[in-house]
Amino acid sequence: MAATWCDLKPNRDLLDHKFEGYKLSLESLAKFEVAIPNGTLFQKLSDDQFSYQHLKAFGLFNYLIQDPWNPNFLYFVDFSRSVQQVFIDQRSQPRISHSVFTIPNDPEPEQKRERVQASLYFINETAAFIADGISHIYLLETGDRKQNASWKVISSFNDVGAHSFIIKHAVFHHKEDQSVIECLLLSVDKNEHVDTKVKESCFKSVLHWLTFKSENDSFILHRRRLLESHRSPDYCSLHLDGSGIFIGSELPFKFTFDSLKPIVLEVDEPKVAEPEDMDAEAAPSEVEPMPNEEPAYEWTNNDEEVSVKFKLEEGITKADITCKITPHMLELICRDKTLLHGTLGGEVTVANSTWTIMDRILELTLAKSTFGAWTTVVGGDNRGLYVVDEELKDRLKHLTSEEWNPKGDNPAAFNSEATEECDVGPEEEAMLQRWDGETHAVTHQTSVSSHQVVFTSLLNAGELPVLCLRHDVDALVWQLHDVAGSSEQTPWTHEATFHAFGYVQAAKQNRKFIGCASDFSAVVIADSTRRAYIYHRPEAAPTVRNRRTGATMGAVAKQQVVTVDTNSEFLGMVVTPNSLALLTDEKLFAVNIRAAAAADGEELST
Repeated sequence: MAATWCDLKPNRDLLDHKFEGYKLSLESLAKFEVAIPNGTLFQKLSDDQFSYQHLKAFGLFNYLIQDPWNPNFLYFVDFSRSVQQVFIDQRSQPRISHSVFTIPNDPEPEQKRERVQASLYFINETAAFIADGISHIYLLETGDRKQNASWKVISSFNDVGAHSFIIKHAVFHHKEDQSVIECLLLSVDKNEHVDTKVKESCFKSVLHWLTFKSENDSFILHRRRLLESHRSPDYCSLHLDGSGIFIGSELPFKFTFDSLKPIVLEVDEPKVAEPEDMDAEAAPSEVEPMPNEEPAYEWTNNDEEVSVKFKLEEGITKADITCKITPHMLELICRDKTLLHGTLGGEVTVANSTWTIMDRILELTLAKSTFGAWTTVVGGDNRGLYVVDEELKDRLKHLTSEEWNPKGDNPAAFNSEATEECDVGPEEEAMLQRWDGETHAVTHQTSVSSHQVVFTSLLNAGELPVLCLRHDVDALVWQLHDVAGSSEQTPWTHEATFHAFGYVQAAKQNRKFIGCASDFSAVVIADSTRRAYIYHRPEAAPTVRNRRTGATMGAVAKQQVVTVDTNSEFLGMVVTPNSLALLTDEKLFAVNIRAAAAADGEELST
């Protein structure tokens, strides 16, 4: 199946180029704490779990779990392996209700297996999965979780072909009048076939996609699918109907096993989409020139159009050229040779797009439907040589020179030592992809190499987790959607923006957790211990004035700093529209972040 290239297109209505920054508020916040009698069950990485993949998969695990169907109910596992329920009231005061379930001890000696942290994931209003961190998964009937009832085991599984794993996602759906549960596990395993060309290839990250079907009063394991990579995923989630999987990672994942369908090995990279109205074969998504080979074409790019030029053989006329252009696709053929074919780098206006032949040069002009730069003519085709537009070159001519600082009276325009952490992107070609569960092929994809991952979080029940990426200085929240393999739909949409937060979070060297409220009213950074930083979205405050200039500000985005009385490391964090909850090994802290609006005449630090 061909892959559709879907760019990350920000919603301009959610951007604010006039954002003036966050103002530090000295307003006090109500803080509460409650002791944890048995302590939080915390699993440290062993000496054998030393790789970057282990750290990324398990090192920053959030031990505090929120119930998406009941956002004021939180859960954690204590040292007695009991799942404790916590209720946070409207004042943000926490109360540990009781133990709802105790995870059975593993019958095999622990030294025989590597252990990771126990993980909990809610499937729907009345069911949940718990993994013990070694080899067992328990499907639980929770009932109405507001009623403080104990949870009961529906089915337990100890032979799912995985060990030392955590639960990353799970969904419940119906198929052919049968209840189906899809579960996604993550493990980091030793790689039997070490590739010396790949960094850290002695380990591999494995996503175990398990499908359970109802049978009588329990569930049975119906299907196993495995995807592997040499990097742990930054994002992964299953479709709500179980038809596909989303994966965002620095290195691509690949299907390696399916218990119901054999894996058909194809080319390393997926193919670019073929439009329905074109009958020629689709071109591969990664087409690169051979070393020392002349580029297949040259192209230029400005805000309004893209120009592509091909050198033709002697005797070629217009009658030998076949050109089909749609708003998103291009097919250009010279006699029996395909010059370009695939998904365009952006949307074009067909009526204003033309091609001409003059002096053995075929020039194709594509009129853009929207302003903006393209990174490629056809997605994945790297055979062309990009030439800077002459008009742009003239405008920038005064900024460049053949000599380094020719006059000697100006400082260097660029200093590599001034590069900050927030300016550094992934070393590899990071991709966000949708894989089809039946064909094992990529259906939709986009590059996220230039966008650092800020955080991922499940904000609302019945939706997929969101992915927050850095775009320039801002942090943009992307909601992923089920598209059922449709090439016409974009599976990710821009839902919210945290202004300047991409830059802000990069400056927090001790950050451990980042999360936001489900209504996007606030985003929070928690250090490894003691402090958390709250950044509120701008709110109207016509009576607030700047302390330095005295100017009245129409809207203010407040920043607040919370310090809690502990030297213990934060093990988990949950943010709701009203509260911030922080978990340590001995205490649970809760802060009321729904502070009242700034009072008349209140001064804010800038």
